[in-house]
Amino acid sequence: MRVYNRIGVFALLGILGCALLLPGCTKENDKQSDSDNLQFSATYLETKAVYGDDAGSYQRIIWLGGDDVRIASDRCQTALGSHSSDYSVAPLSGASNAYRGTISHIPTYQGQTEDSGLRWADGASERANFWSTYPASAMEAGGSDRISTSISSSTSLAIAAVKQPSGSVVKILDPVNGSYPMVSYVSGVSAGTSLVNLIYYPAFTAFQVTLTNDTGADMTLASCAISSTTSVLCGRFSASISDLAKDSPVTSSVSVTSGAGYKVSAGVNQVLTDGQSVTFSIFCLPTDITNATFECTYTDANGTKTKTLALNRNDQPIVFAACKQHRINLRFDGGGNIDYEITPVIALIVSSAFPDDYTYSNGEVVDKDGNPVSLEELQEAILSVRHVTITDSHGIDTVNYVNGMFAFTNLETLTIDGANSVQSVTVEGLPHFKLLDIKWAPAIREVTVSDCPWTENVRVNTNSLETVTLNNLTNLKTITIDEGGANSNLKTFTLTNCPDLEEAYFGQTGALKTLDMSGSTKLKTLEIGLAYQLQNLDLSDCTSLETLSINEANSMTTLDIEDCTSIKSLILYDPQNLLIFETASRTLETLKFIGPVGSQSLITLSLNTPSLSTIEMTNNQSLANLSLTNLPSAITDIRNILPETWGSMTSRNLSNLSVTGCSGFADISINPAEHITEMHFDSCPNLQTVTLYGNNSTNVWNNPPTTTVVATKQNCPNLGSTFTVNNYGNIKTFDFTNL
Repeated sequence: MRVYNRIGVFALLGILGCALLLPGCTKENDKQSDSDNLQFSATYLETKAVYGDDAGSYQRIIWLGGDDVRIASDRCQTALGSHSSDYSVAPLSGASNAYRGTISHIPTYQGQTEDSGLRWADGASERANFWSTYPASAMEAGGSDRISTSISSSTSLAIAAVKQPSGSVVKILDPVNGSYPMVSYVSGVSAGTSLVNLIYYPAFTAFQVTLTNDTGADMTLASCAISSTTSVLCGRFSASISDLAKDSPVTSSVSVTSGAGYKVSAGVNQVLTDGQSVTFSIFCLPTDITNATFECTYTDANGTKTKTLALNRNDQPIVFAACKQHRINLRFDGGGNIDYEITPVIALIVSSAFPDDYTYSNGEVVDKDGNPVSLEELQEAILSVRHVTITDSHGIDTVNYVNGMFAFTNLETLTIDGANSVQSVTVEGLPHFKLLDIKWAPAIREVTVSDCPWTENVRVNTNSLETVTLNNLTNLKTITIDEGGANSNLKTFTLTNCPDLEEAYFGQTGALKTLDMSGSTKLKTLEIGLAYQLQNLDLSDCTSLETLSINEANSMTTLDIEDCTSIKSLILYDPQNLLIFETASRTLETLKFIGPVGSQSLITLSLNTPSLSTIEMTNNQSLANLSLTNLPSAITDIRNILPETWGSMTSRNLSNLSVTGCSGFADISINPAEHITEMHFDSCPNLQTVTLYGNNSTNVWNNPPTTTVVATKQNCPNLGSTFTVNNYGNIKTFDFTNL
């Protein structure tokens, strides 16, 4: 198991956790089988984490192949009588399932007999308790309600590069051995209960630290450490799982048995250029930590130094609660000092969130009397921010919730309305964030929302927008991108791992040439107001799409809806460059290619659509190949596809016509039909007449015939043996045979 984090930040924000769902098994007979075993599944959506005193935050845990957990019970047992059993986590495949997994029992043997997983005993009537550990080896033998493991006094760190949306690369350091213990405990479960929910809590206290080099020169960060004069931070310990698995764990149950120490260090050995940050975690025993000090050793142009910072608030030591993850954002200033950081953007947002208390002035926050607000007050305010509306950006061009913005753990909504100078908005990694609403921001060019698992809506309204990136928004339901003008500038729209997206509305997409909605398996509605330059629309795996509407689809040459197995309505307004459209949709009910220009370039139209009830076409003057199959009885007039309008020569180029299984047609009249050379009619039980107007198989305008028509019919009992060519008064009939 490894913890998934972006860049950590400000103090006092964290705890990890993950939930496993454990369905129980209700016995139906006395004979036990594998079906009696308790079954497991895992999903990060149920992850429980506590940041500070807030019990509603979430942080992902990525299950790795081979991760083992041990689950024990005082009442349930295996087939061979053991009260504990080991299980293996198997992550589901695919990027969208990176945090989901299934749990399977790891077979054990006694002699030649394979043991089972945990199961309810025959006739069980008493309530049961369950407890579990990750890794499996952390639980003491015999399935007792205790955990035994160690926290090392020093940690080796590995480096991984993560590319941020801005293009910069931030170094993230986490322990090579990420197997720090997690515990879960639930009591009083009734026998035969179909679902037992295990919530996992960390059996450690963690500090996630971000250090930023703000000295103006390169420096080499050698090592960092957390120490305490009063709290033991490392060593081996034994503790009760039931005590640790709580929002407020009973830390007195921890008993250090060996290797006791008051300091935990991490060897970093990382060169930091000016402005670069590095993030890493330091793990300590699961105890409340008091009188803590952070220290680091680094080398710059003036030699090697060690700096320390007492972790205090209002000159009093901070108590870092047990079994939580505390995020701290620190920086080196030009004098080589370490200090907490409040950026102008953070100050702006705090003042916007609390307009009655604070005002933003010259890059800092002041109170009602104009006095600067202390760092401690700002930190407290940051943790309270849930809803922000920015109406004046005070010249700030970037509103960035990455890196230093992780302090806003509880932020739920961000509204920008009238921020004239803001050019870029980035929201990333906020566990509660639900809504981004940009109502009016005339300078915004770039919007990014990423790794916010509870974001439901993204709304952007600005005609300066160039780039939109939505990534890892696993609860996203609706997006609305309205640029507000025909000359808008949207060039790039990126959608990645947003599996729950249901509705997408684009206003005027301006310069957008490619729109990739592939993999949006729950998308039901896609509407585009203006799409002057849109050429490629990828709807792969959009299996739930019901409504597709595109206005001014001027540049599209092809449209593939093969994967849209639920589509009901397709409306294109002026698809003037669409060349081919073919569909065998079983669900399509409404099809319209309409507008003053219409689908004037359409060459091939093939419909096999048994649910179609409404069809409307305009200006199919280039249509050469028309195939209609299984149209329902509601479609009675081919003129809905080929209107009789000689002035616009709607069907002038039609040469091949195939009609199969269309019970609604009684008469098929095509006007004009100058170039028809081939017609086929099959299984049209109500078809009675076929008439071509102006076909050159007769003497047209006193010229000799120029066209030979091939015409066949099968299973059309009411259709006579001939078809009619009406050369506007010069009427002839022809047999359904080769002429």
